[in-house]
Amino acid sequence: MKSHFSLIQVDPCKKTVRRYKAPEQLRGSTAVCVRGNYAYFGHSYHAKEEVYSWDIGNGTLEKIGRLHGAVRGLGPKETNHFVSVEDDAARVHRILNPDEYGTSW
Repeated sequence: MKSHFSLIQVDPCKKTVRRYKAPEQLRGSTAVCVRGNYAYFGHSYHAKEEVYSWDIGNGTLEKIGRLHGAVRGLGPKETNHFVSVEDDAARVHRILNPDEYGTSW
């Protein structure tokens, strides 16, 4: 049986759980960040340094760049989306996407 990679939305106020089947390219991502309608994934099994934007509502997946070093996603209240550490440098990364909070998923 083939396993699926899912993004799970938990709403503690409404006491609901929703599961979204993520595209195969995102499997094994070590860096995940969710902002509104978009989930950003980096460093998957298939693309070690690439970052993808996934429009959760309509399933659109787009490769948007590359991040080097150890990368982790930041929480939804943070200004930036990812932090990366490579050699002796730490960097924060912000994705400019005005559609993030367009509609609710």
